Amino acid sequence: MKNISIICTVLLILIGCETVIPVDLPREDPKFSVTFIMNPDSTFSANLYSSSFILDELKYDQITNAKITVKNTANGEIYGLQYSQQLEKYISTKKPEVGEEYTLSIEAEGFGTATSKIVLPSENISISDLVYEVKKIENDWGNDIEHAISLNLKDGSEKNYYEFMVFSKYKTYSNDSLISVHTREHSTYTDDGALFEEYADLLIIDDELFNNQTKKISFYFSPYWETENCFRAS
Repeated sequence: MKNISIICTVLLILIGCETVIPVDLPREDPKFSVTFIMNPDSTFSANLYSSSFILDELKYDQITNAKITVKNTANGEIYGLQYSQQLEKYISTKKPEVGEEYTLSIEAEGFGTATSKIVLPSENISISDLVYEVKKIENDWGNDIEHAISLNLKDGSEKNYYEFMVFSKYKTYSNDSLISVHTREHSTYTDDGALFEEYADLLIIDDELFNNQTKKISFYFSPYWETENCFRAS
């Protein structure tokens, strides 16, 4: 019995030992991070954020006073992107053209400058076997509705990235009279962590795992904001 007591005491002493090692990390100037979108069906757009120090509270500080331009390599035309308070991103009035090469230039006070060349893929990317389902699921708050989408994506031989966004059109009624029609973008989610990179509620896909192949893509979204008596989806 005495030996057991000694062993227990030693274990308690070992567990209670703690060594605090102070680390003096140098605080460097913040860098900027940019998400730049080129879509032939829309205008150039970009989001610009400031990096945070590793010991600071995590936050997304958006930079709204930067100078962002896009230059068409072929004809030398330059298009500026202006920050929109309503959309919370930089946008242009010009749409990119398939197959064209563009030079992106960013200047932000206190952050320096950065440039990059980007080519909008010229290959025909196709989507087939699109399936849309509405499912009832149970969670901690009771029953909920989940909207699931699956499709086959035919990738090209070029290096590509894909972004999936879901929009719904809603009509607002009052006493069966149409008041307004508006569009709502939904946040999308997936359980396929190996394929998607989830950033800022967007699903960004790198074609590294299925380059020049056909890949089945599945994701879902929940239009949680709908009120049955007020909105009707069309």
